Amino acid sequence: MRRSEQLAVDVKAAKDKLAALQQELAATEWAITRAERDRKLAARLAERERRAAETARARLEGLS
Repeated sequence: MRRSEQLAVDVKAAKDKLAALQQELAATEWAITRAERDRKLAARLAERERRAAETARARLEGLS
């Protein structure tokens, strides 16, 4: 194989590897974004449950 043909093969392989890495990066970024969104939602739900428990406790104390 001539040098120019080998270089063309190497360039193609490098471009393919770059494309695969870019796809992996995009998937990782999406997963991070989703995890952050899920974490924020879980924190909001936990706060809502904490407030509901405080309200229920206060109502029970008011009844006794």
